[in-house]
Amino acid sequence: MTVSRPGRPRAFLHVGLPKTGTSYLQSVAWANLDALREQGLVVVPDPTGSPSKAQPGTQVMLAARDRLVPGHDPETAAEVLDRFAAEVAAAGDADVLLTQEQLAACTRPQLRTLLERLADREVHVVVTARALSRQVPSAWQERVKTRSTTSYADFVAAVRGRTAPAKGFWRNQDLPAVLARWGESLPPEQVHVVTVPARRDAAQTLDARWFGVLGVDHTALQAQQIRSNSSLGTVQAELLRRVNVALGDRLPKPRLGYARVAKWFLTERFLVTQGGAPPLLPASAEGWCRQLAQEWVDVIGSRGYAVAGDPADLLPDPAHFARDVAEPTEGELLEAATTALADLLVHRHEELAQLDALHARLVELEEERARRQD
Repeated sequence: MTVSRPGRPRAFLHVGLPKTGTSYLQSVAWANLDALREQGLVVVPDPTGSPSKAQPGTQVMLAARDRLVPGHDPETAAEVLDRFAAEVAAAGDADVLLTQEQLAACTRPQLRTLLERLADREVHVVVTARALSRQVPSAWQERVKTRSTTSYADFVAAVRGRTAPAKGFWRNQDLPAVLARWGESLPPEQVHVVTVPARRDAAQTLDARWFGVLGVDHTALQAQQIRSNSSLGTVQAELLRRVNVALGDRLPKPRLGYARVAKWFLTERFLVTQGGAPPLLPASAEGWCRQLAQEWVDVIGSRGYAVAGDPADLLPDPAHFARDVAEPTEGELLEAATTALADLLVHRHEELAQLDALHARLVELEEERARRQD
């Protein structure tokens, strides 16, 4: 049963930013769909029964950004967005929530296409944000996971110079610009900035801030099946980057093949598990980073957006910087590669054993069927 809320129903659009605890927050929401309905909030599209719980929201994002691939994606953009609109309408008087962090990069025409599907609901844009000094290293890792071959040092330089290798970064991570695009037609009190706590282990504080904006009592939710977008150590990320260089164009684009074997198989199974210290920004970037972060805090305050959390969370911490950009040694890379290959062999052995067992069982069933036919 879905409980409706008094007043005009709202549509919450959690549009990013990427790498701000979005995977964690989404997993909590997906694990508590019934509890959220009881509090008057319906997650759309409904992730129940999807092969990947991230897929419904991702399909809406891809449709809005005109990134669906004919012959690969089963629906057209219009079909995806019309189905989304139907689910929004079916929620009735309850509020709805769409959460997909790559919506941050939508252009104004693209986001208007999505907003048109929300009928007469009161739209609230929600943007989770954290310190830029943490975002730059995280974004580089994420790019490497999607087949980038740009080195960390070159990426940092491109971010500071806003040159081509960092074009996608700024489209997703320029906080004032994202807020301006998405909030252009909204009163500032309907544009929410949720700051990610400076402490890395402050998940409950983030829960309280994010779900509080959605009008949900987070203490009534269970967080047993949480998911996160795991980070790589500096050595492991550089190793994957070199693998990308060696691969060239031999694997299809990320969504068409690379992600399945390189991101979800090699990276998540064999590289993330190695641990390792993540990359930090060089100390030479601290002044630039601190000035820009303060400018962002000032802009948010001057525009009157609704802030959940402490704006100081967006300022860099001295611990986010190192004397120089870390360059893994060849020995460290060799050790990481050797460990990954050894673990991969063990995994393949276990996988082949399962395949052999399935094949043997298939032979037994075929022989049994043959005997019955005789």
